[in-house]
Amino acid sequence: MCSPIRQLHLLNYFLHSSFGILSLNDTHLTSSSAKFIYQNEYSQYNFKSYWTPSPSNSRSHDGVGLLLRHPLHKHVQKIDPWKGRLLKLDLFFHQTKISIISVYISPYHSIHYKERDAIFAQLNLWLDKARSNNYHVVILGNFNADEISHSHLPQHHLKILRSLFSRYFTYHQSHISSISGPSSTFYHPNGSSRLDYIWSSPGFPAP
Repeated sequence: MCSPIRQLHLLNYFLHSSFGILSLNDTHLTSSSAKFIYQNEYSQYNFKSYWTPSPSNSRSHDGVGLLLRHPLHKHVQKIDPWKGRLLKLDLFFHQTKISIISVYISPYHSIHYKERDAIFAQLNLWLDKARSNNYHVVILGNFNADEISHSHLPQHHLKILRSLFSRYFTYHQSHISSISGPSSTFYHPNGSSRLDYIWSSPGFPAP
């Protein structure tokens, strides 16, 4: 995302899609560059972007963002970034409150145990607060976990996904591809995995 060419390609993709929301991760954006990205395009294309850049002491591949199309961005009332890994937007509508959370979970590795646990704790804190305050929630992004291809890993690796199931969140890709199974989002020489997900809380007011 640091390259102006990539920024232009992404914006063109978003504007020509039917998406109302686009979640981004691995942005490489610093605090200074995140302040100016798409500033000149907001009024022309009627959308808004939100970013949580990489902390100064973090790896360069951190950073998440959200793009919201009109009129959704007009309903944003609160923005909560968290350490380049989580970004929460609170939207207020008539008699309805919605939290949109973009996530980028650290890859499974021993050096990331504490970081993954911290992300999980913060996400749970937000979800508990949302439930207490009658917010609907949608969570989207890269969880770096796959119950099928990662089934050989310790159960600790999958606790974020299983926590969402225990909260009765809906995993939307499973409805789209229930016959053939969820499609992969990450490919490597030895196979593929589904690491990206969209979840919504029970009773989410979607059409």
